[in-house]
Amino acid sequence: MWPLPFTLGHEITGWVEALGDGVSGVAPGDAAAVYCAWGCGACENCRRGSENYCSSAGMRGPGLGLEGAMASHVIVPNARYLVPTGNLDPHELESLLETELETHHHEAAEPAHAMQKVADALPGFGIVAAVLGIVDTMASIEGADTATIGHKVAAALVGTFLGILVAYGFVGPIAAAMEQRANEDSKPFELVKMAFVASVRGYAPPVAIEFARKLLFAGIRPSFADLEAHLKGKTRVESAIG
Repeated sequence: MWPLPFTLGHEITGWVEALGDGVSGVAPGDAAAVYCAWGCGACENCRRGSENYCSSAGMRGPGLGLEGAMASHVIVPNARYLVPTGNLDPHELESLLETELETHHHEAAEPAHAMQKVADALPGFGIVAAVLGIVDTMASIEGADTATIGHKVAAALVGTFLGILVAYGFVGPIAAAMEQRANEDSKPFELVKMAFVASVRGYAPPVAIEFARKLLFAGIRPSFADLEAHLKGKTRVESAIG
């Protein structure tokens, strides 16, 4: 398809090392990604920003017929192919994303925590009901027959039983289910963070996706082969549509 030899590698991120004469808009040390389709810059498609459909040069770029990223340096012919990514170190980016995710997780888990506090308090209400029942029993014990006293004591114990039953049989499990649902809803954000950070660190997209795949719970985690087959199938469909 392209004449050999040339250096492979079309997914490029890094830092600007030096500038040629007349280059503006970037400076040495700037972090940037490199757009991999280098058109002629003059045809109609290039002028509207679709250089991957260049009618003159065709689909060419670093690692696509031209010298690519599997080297210490890459020469970019025009500053328009640089996409600024900021000077944020990948480790700093991961820390910021982690802080944001912790805030999200904390907020999502608040309803479950509130429900759990209710569950923790319910046995105390049962104990209060039991104490009040015993106080009522003691107040009525003089002159009361055995059946009446037994009825009042039983009523006091029912209060304790109801507090424990509602706490551990209903409200507690509901709180646990709410917390589990919040954790499951937060998992996609963790996957996106892992794939994004891995990509910023320079890993190839399949490797970044593999890091994210391993964060899924075993019960819903697709195998590597299944995920690869799905992505290849999706790529074929998108190519056919395009």
